[in-house]
Amino acid sequence: MQEENRPPEDEQPLARPAHEQRLARPAGGEQEEAPQAEEERQEARPAEEGQEEKGLVGKAMDKAREKGLVDESTVEKIREKGLVDKADRAIDKIRDRAESVVNKARDSGLGDKIDEAVGKAKNKLTDGQLVRLEASIEIEQPPERVFNYVTDLESLSEWIGPIIEVRDVEKATPEDRLREGDRFTVVAKFLGRRFEMSCEVTNYLSNRQFSFRSKGGPVPQELSYTFEPTLEGTHLTHSVETEPGTFFRLTGPLFEAANKRQINNDLATLKDLVESKG
Repeated sequence: MQEENRPPEDEQPLARPAHEQRLARPAGGEQEEAPQAEEERQEARPAEEGQEEKGLVGKAMDKAREKGLVDESTVEKIREKGLVDKADRAIDKIRDRAESVVNKARDSGLGDKIDEAVGKAKNKLTDGQLVRLEASIEIEQPPERVFNYVTDLESLSEWIGPIIEVRDVEKATPEDRLREGDRFTVVAKFLGRRFEMSCEVTNYLSNRQFSFRSKGGPVPQELSYTFEPTLEGTHLTHSVETEPGTFFRLTGPLFEAANKRQINNDLATLKDLVESKG
């Protein structure tokens, strides 16, 4: 009876080829392997990715450790206390605030206003424009005595503040008194810098006027002294013509005020010295 229920051999299903059997294999095994592989990939991510997330302080700590400036245990202790993260967060906040201030200034047009003001200041003094300053003082000594002291080049450092030394005097004639065209070198200190200026006498009228022009230093200048007799002694007028040039375009008013104070101080010193010597 069992043989009667068995289908004929030609009707029995044929065995499937081996490659079809492999393709038809359930994918459950591969699905089980996928989470494990993904987990391994995450664990094997390069350290550079973590490095990119570090802030300025964290990167600095790593560099210090690489150079041997700090040891590994010190770095770990600092990281455990969270000091690095706190410092990085503080730096980020400061950076964000600074960017916010800059953006607000830019939006309000403040930057354009500053640029405009600087441009006006630059154009206020053009190259070649002279700045003239003048001051006077009464000295209770006769004009010839005052004149002789002022034209004594070696005494200039005694009463002109910036001048340290006068040397290399070249006179056109062997006479003691100066003449137009005579030259000398002044060593001076200005704005904290020491420099030398070649100078030339431009005017010499005995007991009446004396002028010389500097050709070096930060700014070219011509200094003039006019002597007028009075009942009490001498009325001395000192004038300075300065060509500020490009360097002093932005500091024109400041330079002018400082120079004027210097002139007044020099005249006061000159008065004390001449009157004390008389």
